[in-house]
Amino acid sequence: MKIIHQDQERMSIERFAEKHNLTMVVIRESLLLEPGKFLFHAHFNNTSVECYAGIVFLQGIGDTEKQAISGYAAAISGERLLNYSTGHRILIGQLE
Repeated sequence: MKIIHQDQERMSIERFAEKHNLTMVVIRESLLLEPGKFLFHAHFNNTSVECYAGIVFLQGIGDTEKQAISGYAAAISGERLLNYSTGHRILIGQLE
């Protein structure tokens, strides 16, 4: 049997967004029980993720904007992104 080995592409989530013309949406949510504290939610605008469970909406959540974006990158790494603006499916490598 012939086997072709390929390395999975690794890139930053910022570079991935630039490459595919995606816009990151970050929502700052006030915590009712802790005045002055916030929770951040991050995801790419107008997209969903296609995975083993079907088409799902994933987002990163964190105490800071950076944590939310990093969590989102981890959640979507290795999946397929559906871009509703263009109709394209984008295979996602390992995002950092």
